[in-house]
Amino acid sequence: MKILIYSQHFWPESFKINRFAELLKDNGHLVEVVTGKPNYPSGIFFENYNFFSKHIDFFNNIKIYRFPLLPRGKSSSIRLSLNYLSFFISSIILIPFIFFNKKYDYILVFGSSPIIQSIPAKFISLFTKSKVILWVQDLWPDSVLNTGHIKNKFLLNLINFLSVCSYKCSDLLLSQSKSMKIRLSEFKDKNKIFYLPNFVENEFFDNTLDSYKAIKKNSNFNITFAGNIGHAQSIPTLINAAKILSNTCPNVIFHIYGNGSMFNYLQESKKKYSLNNIRLKGVIDYFDIKKYLIQSDALLILLSKESNFNLTIPSKIQTYLSIGVPIVGSLNGEGANVLNKSCSSIVSDACDHLALAKNIEALSKMRIKDRQIMGMNAKKYCEKNYTQNIVYNKFMKILKIYTKSNKIK
Repeated sequence: MKILIYSQHFWPESFKINRFAELLKDNGHLVEVVTGKPNYPSGIFFENYNFFSKHIDFFNNIKIYRFPLLPRGKSSSIRLSLNYLSFFISSIILIPFIFFNKKYDYILVFGSSPIIQSIPAKFISLFTKSKVILWVQDLWPDSVLNTGHIKNKFLLNLINFLSVCSYKCSDLLLSQSKSMKIRLSEFKDKNKIFYLPNFVENEFFDNTLDSYKAIKKNSNFNITFAGNIGHAQSIPTLINAAKILSNTCPNVIFHIYGNGSMFNYLQESKKKYSLNNIRLKGVIDYFDIKKYLIQSDALLILLSKESNFNLTIPSKIQTYLSIGVPIVGSLNGEGANVLNKSCSSIVSDACDHLALAKNIEALSKMRIKDRQIMGMNAKKYCEKNYTQNIVYNKFMKILKIYTKSNKIK
């Protein structure tokens, strides 16, 4: 098959779609990519890139068309809106010149924010006679509404309208969680919605089974959080739990890797409350983080309690499971269900800092042997559900079902 991937974010930015593009290519498909100029998560263009540079690029022999956009800056609502809008507009302008005589079987839209990416992708399909597949990662308009960043009624109504258009103009919807399918069925025929979870790259499985058997070099109980530090991650819950544990369990140390819109709040709160049990490590390459996760006594995941977060499975969960280390979570919905099913985690309700602190203390006092069992359960569950090959084969099966149903009609 000939597949065009349309995603505002792509290599050298760290997103799952990078590896999925490689998976498609390695299995014999011809793959090309439309994306923007890389600037995530720092908000400034990567080295050797700018608004006018590198319209054509290559990633492991995959051809990339890079459309200009305005960098997201510090992710203020205005800068972020301009970032999304600029990529949308440049796509509409450049698509007729690039894709007039091209043909593809499918256009796969990686539906992280902004979900409106599928609208320009549909525009491409008019020239290429291809079907548009939207792999929904962020549930718009819900995720935008719940952040509270945008309060203007006109903009909110516009986002709602464009989100609905995005779902309706896609020929096929892929939902990264089973719960999300129910919400998406409000916009699309349920027979054209399929569950396709995120996967874990093979590198995370290598030599991790015995990772929790390492001899500890000190008496600290090290908890690692890695990823985006934003509104969705309920950072106040972390702060309040850390305040409690600094008194009740001073050997618990939080190691925080990442950046985001709530990083300054986290940094200021650490200083304000003299939280020496929080160590801010900064941003680290996605694949380099593995060695720090393996060395941890537990891994931390937090989500806010807004209803749309109940329907998603943060890709962090799959990565954590693959490491073979116990997980402590503060979240609701399907993400919590996955962690509980894996028998690898202690989970409390979203935003309940008292329960989170209590669970962390309990985990820190648990026998190492019992924590080892939890870690092995995590890895086994991940191998059964979220490997690259499992997700790729599921994707191909979905395409066969979709193609067969359309031929029958």
